[in-house]
Amino acid sequence: MTSYYNGKFVDFTQAVQRTGAKTHTWAVLTVQGHIPVGAVKWFGRWRGYAFFPSAETVFEQHCLRDIARFCEERTREHRLARRVAA
Repeated sequence: MTSYYNGKFVDFTQAVQRTGAKTHTWAVLTVQGHIPVGAVKWFGRWRGYAFFPSAETVFEQHCLRDIARFCEERTREHRLARRVAA
């Protein structure tokens, strides 16, 4: 796993990509203690990256903004890469 993006309260660490996978998955961890609070991965029905929170987790507005920004940026990168490859 490699660190990809650091928010104010959460870090995003890219998981090892499955062979042949077209999309990535990131673990979402707290900055303090690196406790897993969810994952960001591709959600086909929405055609973009989405946040999948762990059970019993609570988020405030700064964490949610960081997570939303991360999802938007990864979706934009994915779409751009697909256009370039076509």
